Amino acid sequence: SGDGSGDGSGDGSGDGAGSIPTSDVATGSEMRRCAEHLFPLPFLPGMAATFADYLGMAMLTPALPYWCAEEAGMTPAQVATWTGAITTAQYAGAAMGNFAVGAAGDGLGARRTLLATLLGDVVLFTLTAVETRPGALLAIRLIAGASSPLVAALMYILQRAEDKAQTLAGVNAYSLSVNLGYALGGVVVGLAYGTMGWLGLNLLSACVAGAALVFVAIVAKRDTANGLAMTESGVRRREEAEAGVGVGAGMSPRASFAVGEAGQ
Repeated sequence: SGDGSGDGSGDGSGDGAGSIPTSDVATGSEMRRCAEHLFPLPFLPGMAATFADYLGMAMLTPALPYWCAEEAGMTPAQVATWTGAITTAQYAGAAMGNFAVGAAGDGLGARRTLLATLLGDVVLFTLTAVETRPGALLAIRLIAGASSPLVAALMYILQRAEDKAQTLAGVNAYSLSVNLGYALGGVVVGLAYGTMGWLGLNLLSACVAGAALVFVAIVAKRDTANGLAMTESGVRRREEAEAGVGVGAGMSPRASFAVGEAGQ
């Protein structure tokens, strides 16, 4: 009886107190792999810049009719006209500016271009917050679209993809950032516009862009440190970035897969 009680109590207590259940370890590892899959570390600077820009646009667009009516004192017909004009100007600017930003990325590197365009986001969202003239706001949003960090962000991500699988993962990471920005932006406007108003929402966008700017400055590795060169592959990926954002930056999984296939 002595041997049985000693062995049973000693082994049982030792195993229970000194070890972690296998199921908990497996669950933790699975969650860690899932997080790394959704938010790959090499792509995070590009994802942060994309999220910040799209969050700002997703908050601005539904709030714009309220600004036209309340701040600019427009009639319902004028609200419709100016809302369409300002929104179109922003995306037209993005379409026209894609190639210029891509060329800047070739010369300056994706990291420096990303930092410059994020700084532009901070300044332009701040100007958007305080502007009261519709014509001036249209010009500001046109410039904001033309200097958007979206091409630079996708360039940054694709340049760090080493094979076809990583290229596909990078484009999907970019698409995830776009959709998160859109989803959260609409929620913020719905819940907080009554409290924050146009000024508060756009200053929030400027702050988020500023946080992304600091994050990229600290986390993003220098292009030269990674040995990135503008090889034939680099040119192709830059062209894919321009085309992908120009055709539709809010890419669906099917579109993301198509761009990934092009990267092989």
